[in-house]
Amino acid sequence: MSKKRSVLFVILGSAVGLSVGIGIVWWLVGEYDGRPQQLDDRIGPQQPFSRDAWLDADENARRAMAMDLESNHLLIGMARTELLDSLGTPSSKTRLLKYEIGNGLAIRLYLDDSWRVAKVDEAGMPRADDATLNCVPFDALRWRAGDAMTRRSMVHDLLTHSELIGKSRSEVIKLLGEPSMKANTVYYSLGQTVDKGWDFDHPCTWSFDVYLDDNDIVRSTAIVEGS
Repeated sequence: MSKKRSVLFVILGSAVGLSVGIGIVWWLVGEYDGRPQQLDDRIGPQQPFSRDAWLDADENARRAMAMDLESNHLLIGMARTELLDSLGTPSSKTRLLKYEIGNGLAIRLYLDDSWRVAKVDEAGMPRADDATLNCVPFDALRWRAGDAMTRRSMVHDLLTHSELIGKSRSEVIKLLGEPSMKANTVYYSLGQTVDKGWDFDHPCTWSFDVYLDDNDIVRSTAIVEGS
């Protein structure tokens, strides 16, 4: 008789444990059901793009029109001047030439609207007295033909003695060769949303990024989530 009771208790305990487990799963699912997953859900209500409405709108109102711009490719092929006429002054913009020099480091040259170097980002550049650097004088031919580590050995001399500020993009490329990466991007802020989670709420900052080619023609766009 006691054996039967033991078996019964085991069965009842398993059933209770299973019920509790199912309850927890359903609770979690219920919580996650409240968390939007698709991009078009996460950025909130949407509406068709209107130039006049966009120019008068704040960041959150622009977010409602961004999906129409993105999904229907309304800006592709536009010249930069047309873009700025349609969307107004961007929140920020970047024109960048990037040259890798090994060990995860790179020289970043930021260009102004006239395509001339306005800033050289030297953050993280190796010191001249770095024992592993093996500094050598900058040589344009060796730089262009060399790999990232070859460039690394010349970077200190390049930054010290070469006047990069003010050079045009074509002059930089003639001197240093094709960069590892080029960027020509304008950014429009789209405000912030909050993703509802079962454990905490996660704020998300959005932007509408417009990528242009070397001729200042829009080639692609993206709605981008920041931190």
